[in-house]
Amino acid sequence: MKISGLYIYPVKSCKGIFLQQSNVDNLGLGNDRHWLVVDDKENKFITQRQMPKMALIEPSIKNGILTLNAPGMTEIEIPSYKKYTNVKVWSDECLAYDQGIKVSQWLSTFLEQECSLVEISSCDKRLSSDKKSRIAFPDGYPLLIISEASLEDLNSRLKEPLPMDRFRPNIVISDCKPYEEDTFGKIQINNVIFEGQTQCERCTVTTVDQSKGERSGKEPLATLNTYRKVANGVVFGRNFSHLNQGEIHVGDEVKVL
Repeated sequence: MKISGLYIYPVKSCKGIFLQQSNVDNLGLGNDRHWLVVDDKENKFITQRQMPKMALIEPSIKNGILTLNAPGMTEIEIPSYKKYTNVKVWSDECLAYDQGIKVSQWLSTFLEQECSLVEISSCDKRLSSDKKSRIAFPDGYPLLIISEASLEDLNSRLKEPLPMDRFRPNIVISDCKPYEEDTFGKIQINNVIFEGQTQCERCTVTTVDQSKGERSGKEPLATLNTYRKVANGVVFGRNFSHLNQGEIHVGDEVKVL
């Protein structure tokens, strides 16, 4: 098995970035979900669940500076601010840095809702769902792994095949059986050890066409409900935590330990 795809999503729920290599630091893949869009009323996080249009916001990072672009908008560069604020991600209250009025106005114009951008604070102590590792702004775990074979199996059941970006993985694995990632205890990629956690329960974000920023119907949730159903919904892909730090690359071998 090998890594065939490697992705980060610097701003939670915005467009991802394909990488050839990534460092794995104390929070997961470098810069993955380090920024977050929050509403201006309660500082609660906003995602494609409420705002499918977020899929069209394209982040890039150069020399440590985040830049955002979107259709019909002028590209905006966001230097990191150090104005502390508290934001809510699910039941967690996180310490973050407000990124200023300029990007707040930019986002509010594009999304047609008053909102702001924040960056995770280095002082924040948010923990993963199993309370074993620190995380930035993912839902519950630092990494999501999906195999190409799992998507191929799902697509064989759908009338119209879907691209991998519907599922927003961090690591895509080739040369394994469908859903084999569900069985991994610990795996090693290069010098980094990853430990399998819960299967990933899927939400309405999977119904958003990432190229259009619009919902496209009930798939893939309707089909997943016929064969990947669990008590609280449907699952596709597997959450992982990392036990040490290092660097991984597209093409790296994935070893089951």
